[in-house]
Amino acid sequence: YPENRLQILFITEAADQLTRAALHAANLLPYMHIIIVPAGGPQTKSRALNFALQVCTGDLVAVFDAEDVPDPRQFRRAAEQFAIAGTDLVCLQARLGVYNPDTCFLTRQFAIEYASLFLDSAGF
Repeated sequence: YPENRLQILFITEAADQLTRAALHAANLLPYMHIIIVPAGGPQTKSRALNFALQVCTGDLVAVFDAEDVPDPRQFRRAAEQFAIAGTDLVCLQARLGVYNPDTCFLTRQFAIEYASLFLDSAGF
């Protein structure tokens, strides 16, 4: 995706100093910023996203969890779908897949759930 169109926000809770230290050590690119959610509760993804949305500047917003491994073309593909659909489309859900389904019972269950939600009968 064109770098001049990106704003990447790393959202961390106020108490998560370890993650912020790792992000600072990563030499973030100019369009990458660390957002610190003020202390408070509950510490949920929804609360963190609501806080971070206040500083988003783009027309399109994508959300990734720290453990996600997105397709490198995912931003462009989403932008293309929004452009094609026009104003009727307001939200997209990318296909999710578990990269470690054999690790434990829980990861196998996630793999089954995601497969039932995102794969058709041909496996795509």
